[in-house]
Amino acid sequence: MRAFVGRIEVLYEDKSIAVHDRVAPGDWSLHLAHYVTLLKTKPGLLDSGKPFVKQAWTQSQQLFRNELEFRYQGDGTRRFIDIFLLAKKYDWKDVCRAIDECCKNHAFNEQAVLLELSRATDVPQSPTLDLSHHPQLHQTETGTRNLSCYDMVAEMLQSGVSPQSIWDALFVSSSELLMRQPAIVALHAVTTTNALAYTYRRVASPDLRLQLLLQNASFLGMFCQRVKSGKHRPDRVGDFVAASLPDDKSVALDQVVQAIAKDNDQSARNLLGLLERGPDMAREFIDRARHMVFLKGTDSHDYKFSSAIMEDYFNISPSVRAKYLAMSVFKLNGPSQQDTSLMPRLRACLES
Repeated sequence: MRAFVGRIEVLYEDKSIAVHDRVAPGDWSLHLAHYVTLLKTKPGLLDSGKPFVKQAWTQSQQLFRNELEFRYQGDGTRRFIDIFLLAKKYDWKDVCRAIDECCKNHAFNEQAVLLELSRATDVPQSPTLDLSHHPQLHQTETGTRNLSCYDMVAEMLQSGVSPQSIWDALFVSSSELLMRQPAIVALHAVTTTNALAYTYRRVASPDLRLQLLLQNASFLGMFCQRVKSGKHRPDRVGDFVAASLPDDKSVALDQVVQAIAKDNDQSARNLLGLLERGPDMAREFIDRARHMVFLKGTDSHDYKFSSAIMEDYFNISPSVRAKYLAMSVFKLNGPSQQDTSLMPRLRACLES
């Protein structure tokens, strides 16, 4: 043991195995990570051992334990301990960080924690995915279902392309379909991508994540076929160029919103020009667009579509966010539309 002015080091075979800050006489300096392995043989220490009783559990750690004990009853505490025992293999701070991330995603299981740890550590990952245990990927089908996008995604994943890049392409593709044919089929291309991506972010199994990603690509191929079979425009997202707007941000924002549902092409170009001024303008536009939904929305699709767009804007890569959001104006509610019949009643209630 070596004592310094502000700390004490514990040595084993001339190697430092623990460091504690000096505390006042009579106080304890206990690091939870030093005692975690004891829980394997003495699980009761979690509620009675001094290191654990004195531990100020983080909100995430307490939530994780509560969820496991609620879901698995008597086995929940053991499962919680098993997650803490991961500190034998991983850095304690990484384990705590993984628990925090899992709580954000509502993924309360050990496999989810391991998945987060695999991202946080520097353990080299295989550049390709093994699809040999997914025989359905090697089958061909007849009929109207086109699997070319499905197969293309599988090939990209095998070659090491980032899943986030593929999700970005799927999101932008769904919004492009909406611009080409702003009707119910393309709307569901957007909301389906939203739902599958949401599930992808919240499941722990790599296999299930893979299947969700491939399923989304397959669905978009089907949506694309349906759009092409009806009246649609041939334009692409890249055909839209940002428009010049007034210097005043509030005036520029009004110009974008006023064109929605009147001249959507111009509104999309205006929005691209607005978003070039910074991400803060995206939030202001989303707030205004949400307000329009409350005033003008008359159908459940108005709400679920706008919610999907506004949520996913923040879940895709910054480089494609502007084009994705700009295409949303082709199905958003605008000021020129009539207020929902509920609004006069609400105003009357508020004024009374």
